[in-house]
Amino acid sequence: MTRLLRAVAVVLIAACLRVPVDASAGRWTQVRSANFLFIGDAAERDIRQVAQKLEQFRETLTRAFGELAARSPVPTIVFVFANDRSFTPYKPLFRGKPIAVGGFFNSGEDANYIALVPNEADDSYTIVFHEYTHFMVNNLVGTVPVWLNEGLAGFYETFEERDGGRIAILGAPSAQKIEALREKFMPLRELMAVQHSSPVYNEGDRRGIFYAESWALVHYLRNNQARPGQLSAYLNQIRSGADPAAAFTAAFNTTVPALEDELRAYLGRFTFPATQFTFDAKTGNGDVQPGVVIPETDAQAYLAELLMRMGRGDEAKAQLERLIAGNAGGARALSALGSLELSARHETGLALLERAAAMAPDDAWIQGLLGAALGDRVRQLRGDRAAHTDTLARARAVLAKAVTLTPVSASTLVALALVEMETGTNNAAAQTLLEEASRLAPSREHYKLTLAQALIAQEQFDRATQVIGPLMATASRPEVKESARDLLGRAATLRQAIAARNERLRLAASEIPPPVPPRGTAVASEPAVGPPPPAGASAAVARRLTPGRSVGIMVDEAGARLTLLLREMKPGESRVLGVFQAIDCTPGLFVLRLSVDGRPQRFTTPALNAVDFISYRKDPPTGITCGLQSAHRVLLTYRAQPAGGRIVADGEAVALELVPDTFALAPAPD
Repeated sequence: MTRLLRAVAVVLIAACLRVPVDASAGRWTQVRSANFLFIGDAAERDIRQVAQKLEQFRETLTRAFGELAARSPVPTIVFVFANDRSFTPYKPLFRGKPIAVGGFFNSGEDANYIALVPNEADDSYTIVFHEYTHFMVNNLVGTVPVWLNEGLAGFYETFEERDGGRIAILGAPSAQKIEALREKFMPLRELMAVQHSSPVYNEGDRRGIFYAESWALVHYLRNNQARPGQLSAYLNQIRSGADPAAAFTAAFNTTVPALEDELRAYLGRFTFPATQFTFDAKTGNGDVQPGVVIPETDAQAYLAELLMRMGRGDEAKAQLERLIAGNAGGARALSALGSLELSARHETGLALLERAAAMAPDDAWIQGLLGAALGDRVRQLRGDRAAHTDTLARARAVLAKAVTLTPVSASTLVALALVEMETGTNNAAAQTLLEEASRLAPSREHYKLTLAQALIAQEQFDRATQVIGPLMATASRPEVKESARDLLGRAATLRQAIAARNERLRLAASEIPPPVPPRGTAVASEPAVGPPPPAGASAAVARRLTPGRSVGIMVDEAGARLTLLLREMKPGESRVLGVFQAIDCTPGLFVLRLSVDGRPQRFTTPALNAVDFISYRKDPPTGITCGLQSAHRVLLTYRAQPAGGRIVADGEAVALELVPDTFALAPAPD
């Protein structure tokens, strides 16, 4: 594309903003570093310098908060613009007009975006460092007091590179903060009580004082030799769910008035020592790869993603449709437009993602987008068994591949976990995925709620309580607290139901005498035929594994003993008594899972309609479908598994009889 055509393209993008366009914009270059992807029309040396700064800033955060704090749970894409004119069409808007900023940071569920013009004379880096610190603190700790969040961000935004990137300085005061601190002091109790909704946080002059004093308090706590490690201890207390007031006392071992006196004395000297970091040769330039020139159409696709994340979907869509209509749109443009269409609930979005994934089979980002979209479709197809099964298998395969390509994407791990939980057959695998996602993004509360669901499905009630219990007190939003409360109640109810069921089983096995069968009812007593009973089966069950008509007993609500005449067993069939857990569905094979005397048993069938389903319950299910089942007691009749089966199982299912909770098999007569 000629320079003139490039200029025309930028004019079209920026026309609605009425901003001047730089006709001399350079080519687009892509640079990768250990933790970031850079896209820019700036000179490669400028992009590499930005990369070095961000890698060194990340290293500084690592030294301060530990490796987990600096490990982003999602990819971060950095746009490095050659100048303000190139940047202006992609700046945040206020009342339809671009805001005069040198850079910004946009945090998302599955990706972060940074945009800036590398100019040391403006606030480009200050804003990016400030917001990136917010992201890392929130990811590591979660919701923290506002003064602490702003104080840490204000402290680390002062990062300065020295000596060709071998040294960095942190903590140097700004003239603006010093001036604010000279004018007024905010009592510490008032400072620590500020919330995002507080008037002081949203008023010009007082907000400036709040920012300056928060910075000064963090500066004091971090550099005070008499309080080594106390600020980190306070953060850890908050992270563990402690109330901020209790955490303050435990970490600082003082009172708020006493700490205020110390801070006033510190401010009275107006001496704020900076901290120096020395980097080794591997940090910075050693982690930055050589630049690669990319087509302008690829760059425009990335920029359209940036517009999408800023809430400017109409502009992004127009830009992407131009690229695709002109056959210039590659996989990135297709995936971006597909995501945009799916967010608008347009069916065409999935087809676009399928095309993108076929074009870029090794692109973890695109594969993850397609897998997540397929996972959403799976949940929409629960009423269509065949389509549900096929789409589920496809979603699992695509997401598993995406996880292999980039194992640090927390959102992809969660998408795969949700797919594994869909049928209830792979809750253990889902648990592993969700635990890793929660480790990468410990502050994402919805990950913990989903992890608790996987644990409850496996009857790990104590572990589930440990995961969601703290959310009752520390969750950042009321709806999260409500969800945690509901899950805790569900876990408690299910735990009680299982305990009651086990007690009924114990009573039925040990205390209920054999019933007298009705006159004329034959009770089979000939030797058992067919496969032997499963290992661990109870004596009562083992004695009834015989062909012919079987008898069971139950106790009704009034305590009366009733006799059930069960399905007749045929030669070659056997029967077990257990608790129904789930049905695993794959093309051409269904697996009925039971818990028999506490041990898992699996029985296959090529089709669910080949199994005779019978219910003796007053509350029979409305249907038998794939996935988790109500924990009803069942009698499962089976034959020996045919040779050459696709999986190893305990037999081939013939019939499944749902029996009352108080049911027990009658012993065979002597």
